[in-house]
Amino acid sequence: MEWLDRFVTGMDTISEASLDGLGTSDLAKRTMLSKGTLHRMLQEMLVHGLVVQNAQTHKYSLGVKSMVWGSQFLAGQDPVGLLREHCDLLAQRTN
Repeated sequence: MEWLDRFVTGMDTISEASLDGLGTSDLAKRTMLSKGTLHRMLQEMLVHGLVVQNAQTHKYSLGVKSMVWGSQFLAGQDPVGLLREHCDLLAQRTN
């Protein structure tokens, strides 16, 4: 599903950006998606609360809906179990 790949690419890129967010041009460069495609996607994502746009800078960052999804995921998980693999790897690398 091409639309889903574009959506995930956009959300991943926004989530990996600094807290200042990303503008459409930077987002287009990082995702290799056209500005037109991104603009349409971002407008829908704004409506659904998946992203927010800073009124002064016009940059996008993750919205409340993404936090709700993450919180719901974590509520059904064992956080220690989720992090164990990463902690074990870190312990091996740092002794």
